[in-house]
Amino acid sequence: MASSFTLKSGSYEGRYLQLYCTQTKDIATNKSKITWTLSSLGGSSNYYSTGPTSVSINGTQVYSLARKNWDSKAFPAAKGSVS
Repeated sequence: MASSFTLKSGSYEGRYLQLYCTQTKDIATNKSKITWTLSSLGGSSNYYSTGPTSVSINGTQVYSLARKNWDSKAFPAAKGSVS
């Protein structure tokens, strides 16, 4: 059984961070796994900055990045999972 949710940050000039999580439950073993993807979306600027940015799931920090300047709209998407 799986469920998912999406969280969005506030935006600046139309650009925002989006965290997408999917939780898969294994009832037989009483375990679950959360797979997540962090993306930067929207806006029209080719230069922007993020940060500091961190993602914590169930009290465990799974991603952290200090303030960072980018010179393109491409944000190196962060992905991972936690059980």
